[in-house]
Amino acid sequence: MEYKIYIDGKWYNQENAKISVLDRGLICGDSIYEVFRSYNGKRIFLLDEHIERLKKSADYLRLALPCSCEEIKDTLDQCVSEARFKQTYIRLIITRGIADINLDFSQPTKPSFIVLLKEYFPSPKAQYSEGIDLKIVTIRRNPIDSFDPGAKSGNYLNSALAFNEARDTGFHDALLLNHQNYCTESSTSNFFFVKGNVLCTPSLEMGILSGITRNFIIKCAREAKLVVNEGAFTKSDLWNADEAFISSTLKEIMPVKSIDHEKIFSEIPEKITKKLQTLFAQKVHEYYESK
Repeated sequence: MEYKIYIDGKWYNQENAKISVLDRGLICGDSIYEVFRSYNGKRIFLLDEHIERLKKSADYLRLALPCSCEEIKDTLDQCVSEARFKQTYIRLIITRGIADINLDFSQPTKPSFIVLLKEYFPSPKAQYSEGIDLKIVTIRRNPIDSFDPGAKSGNYLNSALAFNEARDTGFHDALLLNHQNYCTESSTSNFFFVKGNVLCTPSLEMGILSGITRNFIIKCAREAKLVVNEGAFTKSDLWNADEAFISSTLKEIMPVKSIDHEKIFSEIPEKITKKLQTLFAQKVHEYYESK
């Protein structure tokens, strides 16, 4: 897949896009990022919410943004317009910049501002009609007091190890527990399940990312008068669930067919998942109609 790449004010193709080998984003994962999606060649969906989270990640890492949040939004709008894709995948990466190899944040650096764009193609339709299989992996989610998973940083190996453990054993994706054996999230997605008429999802205190799509789904569900329970859930709660799905900016709402092959959902997508998929699509339409 060919990317269009924007680095510090200039456009590059994949062959000549480069950053220094001394950039701290490469040396120690000292960077933050956000992944966005633009529908029908228009402005990024929920852009304000994404940039607000980017700022929180920067504050957590004590990383100074290279420009104001409004300037970042303007630059991203320009990048999407320049890319000219109907559906666009956008990844913004901000690194601390070039410095000597050590752990000192006080060194003067100039952050690198990188935007990767490509045409976005949704996941296979079969995954939405048949659901995906999740594996509860042995890799545990990073503890909040060690490195908060709520910060979207370039240190992404916890998720990568979990994803590959699941894929190596024939599953589509992973479901991670924390060190207290409570459910957290998938490798790149938040996790929901339904019991009765209640929509359940792990709370932020479990050590998860405050997903933009997660928050949007919770808002949609409450507007539709669904009860939402953000809490602490064990594997036994999953075995009693009626439905399950994962959510992310790119996947939107993707049904889960089975968890560890021990819990298998019969109808995909089931009624509340289907209702939320319909609501989500309506809200996307309304969002762009209002712009």
